[in-house]
Amino acid sequence: MASNYTISQAQIEGVGGGYIVGEEEVLPTETINAKKSGVYVNPNPQNVKAIGMGKTQVANGYRFNSMMDNPALLSRKRVSFDLFSIQVGIPKSSIDAVGYINDNSSELSNGNYFRQLESAYNEYENAASFDDKLTAINKINSALEFPREFAENILGSNNNPKNHNITILPSLSFQIQNFGFSYHALMAIGFEASPGETIEKALNLRLPTTEEDIAAPVLLELAEIVNAALDANGNVTPETTPEVFAISYIDQVYTAGYAHTVSEDLSIGANLKYLNRRFSTKNLDLNNLDGVVDEISKDFGSPLNAFTADLGAIYNYKPWKTEFGLSIQNVIPVNKIKSLTQFSYLESENSYILDEQTGEKIVGLFDFEGNFYTEEEIQQAFGETIAGDTLISVTETKINVNSPFELRVPLLVNIGSFHKINSEWDVSCDLVDLFMQNENFDNFFERVRLGSEYRLLKNIFAIRAGLADNNFTFGAGVNLKIVQFDLAYAYDNFIDERVWLGQLKFGW
Repeated sequence: MASNYTISQAQIEGVGGGYIVGEEEVLPTETINAKKSGVYVNPNPQNVKAIGMGKTQVANGYRFNSMMDNPALLSRKRVSFDLFSIQVGIPKSSIDAVGYINDNSSELSNGNYFRQLESAYNEYENAASFDDKLTAINKINSALEFPREFAENILGSNNNPKNHNITILPSLSFQIQNFGFSYHALMAIGFEASPGETIEKALNLRLPTTEEDIAAPVLLELAEIVNAALDANGNVTPETTPEVFAISYIDQVYTAGYAHTVSEDLSIGANLKYLNRRFSTKNLDLNNLDGVVDEISKDFGSPLNAFTADLGAIYNYKPWKTEFGLSIQNVIPVNKIKSLTQFSYLESENSYILDEQTGEKIVGLFDFEGNFYTEEEIQQAFGETIAGDTLISVTETKINVNSPFELRVPLLVNIGSFHKINSEWDVSCDLVDLFMQNENFDNFFERVRLGSEYRLLKNIFAIRAGLADNNFTFGAGVNLKIVQFDLAYAYDNFIDERVWLGQLKFGW
C-alpha cells in the first residue's frame, strides 16, 4: 500500500540514499516593522586641505575660505574668489566593486552558480561510492567559487556587510573684507551590500571531507539552498539575489556670513544658511546598476527647506603666538527628513517527516506515478531491501520588512587651536562635537583632531598629515594661484571606510 505523499515541482529526485521533498508548505507572509534609524549629516562641507590636516578647521583657514567651519575666520580680511571648486571622494574598494560587477554582470543576472550547485547536488545524491561523492563535492566547491569571490570583493557578510560610496561637492564662494558668501551642493550615495540569507547559507555550507563525515546532513542543507534559490522552472528567485541598500542625500546650501573684530585679540562672526535637502533610502537591483541614479532620483520625494545659522569666535593669545577658536554650527533647529525602505526575503526551512507511530524518519521511494513506498512496504511487496530516500518537508515564509530612516542636522559645538611654527609650517588641534550630538562618533577619541601642513617652494607645494576619527590622514596640494589641486586620504565615518578625496579649484 502506497503512503499518502505527493511530489512537489520543487522536488530534486534521487534514487536512494538521499533526501526527497514529500511535503511543501507556504506559510502566511509576515511583516516586520524595524526600529527607526537616525542618520546624522552636517550640511557644512569639509575642505580637502583641512581633511589632509586631520580635518582641523575650527581655527585653521589661512589658505582657504573657511567661513563654513567658523564664520569668525572672516575677520582675516581679504578679497578672494573661488569661482568654481569641485571635490570628489570615492574609496578604492568602491571603484574595484563597480569594475567587478560590470565584468561579472551576466553571472549575477542568470545565477548559473545556483544551477551548477543543483547539478552537483543531484550527482552527490545519486553517487554510488565515496569516490563519486568526493567528485560531486569538488563540483559543489567549484560552483561556490563565484559567490565566495563575490562576497569577498563586494558583499562581506550579513552581519558585517561591505560599504561603498561616492561624494561629489561642487561649490563657489567669495570673501570681500569681512563679508563672505558661499554656495555648495553636496551629493552623497552610500551603498551597503550583503549576500542575503540564501547565498550566506551556501557560503557557510560545511561539506564532508572524509568517509566518516559522509553521513553529515549536507544533502538536507543543499536541498534547502536549492529550493530557495530556484523556482519550479529553474529560474533564480528574486529573494536570492544579493541585497544592496543605498542611503543618498543632496544638500544645497546658500550661506552669507560676517565677522566683526571686537578687539585686537578677539573676533566674532555669524553665518545665515538656507538649506535645501533631499533624502532617499532604497534597496537596489544589482542587475540594473546603469539605472541606479534614475532609480534613486525618483525616490527623493519632497525636499526639506530650512534656515539655520552658525556662530563663531577667534581669540589670539599673543604670548603663545596661538589662536583659539569656537564654532557653534546649526544653532537654529532643522526638522528631520524621513524615508521608508521596504524589502522582502524568503525564509526556507527543511525538516524530517517523522512516522506518527514510531517517531522515526520516514525512508522510502516514489514510483513513476508519484506513489511513495516506505522501505518496509518495499520489503513486504518485493521481498528485498532497497535503500530509500529520507522524506523531508519544506516550509517557506515570505518576510516583508519596513525600515524607517531619519536624516538629521546635528547641533555641533567645536573648539580648536592654530599655531604657526614659522612661515612654512603650521600645526592645529580641534575637539569637535563637545556635547556629543553626532552619533557618527563612537567615543571621545574620535572627536580629537590633530593636523599639520608644511609648504615648499614658496608655498607652491604642500604636504599635510593629521589624526581624525581615530585614524591617520594624509594630504598634498599644488597651488598655482589661479588653479589649485589638493588630494587627501582619510577615514569617512559615514561609510566606515577610508577614502581618497580630490579637489580642483579655480580662483584667486
